[in-house]
Amino acid sequence: MKKHIRRARNHIRDIAIGDATPHAIGLGFAVGVFFGILPTLGFEFVFLAFASLFFKHINKVAMIGALALLNPFVMIFVYGASFQVGGLLFGSTPLIGVEFNVAESVFRASSRLMLGSLVLAAIFTPISYFVMRYLAQWYREK
Repeated sequence: MKKHIRRARNHIRDIAIGDATPHAIGLGFAVGVFFGILPTLGFEFVFLAFASLFFKHINKVAMIGALALLNPFVMIFVYGASFQVGGLLFGSTPLIGVEFNVAESVFRASSRLMLGSLVLAAIFTPISYFVMRYLAQWYREK
């Protein structure tokens, strides 16, 4: 049984890392984090497909892994933080005023969410690149 588990683990490792360089793994994970943080409403995989067309040397498994890490349960907190960051940048203008206008309220809320998501993506994308690159390098040397 241990032999089969070891073979399965080695097979998964070969698929995930294979001949990819630590740079390709880190870059793939960072691209996945960038598109995973943005409020794309389920179109992350479409954006990742286009990204993989333009950046052929990035690790696709790492991109998918980043999206798996940013699953819907985690995204609740990411979107909440994005909205708060966007609110800090836009100021304290209330979403709903005395004269309620649905279109304007939706625009204000989505603007805060998108700007906050871009800021968080700009912060966490390079961090995730360097962390994943370091981990891939460490794993190879192990």
